[in-house]
Amino acid sequence: MSERISPRRFHEACGLAERDVAAARRISAVVRELGFAADPSAVQTVLLDVATWLERD
Repeated sequence: MSERISPRRFHEACGLAERDVAAARRISAVVRELGFAADPSAVQTVLLDVATWLERD
């Protein structure tokens, strides 16, 4: 038996969503300090998938 968990539920369960938002805010602050301006018309969707292997003893 397997259960499919939506990516959103997985991220919420792992606490990644809050860290992702915090990281994005820090990046935005640095970019603003460098003098760049946001261009909402150029927003694209990006999916980043990170996989790890767990080793058992």
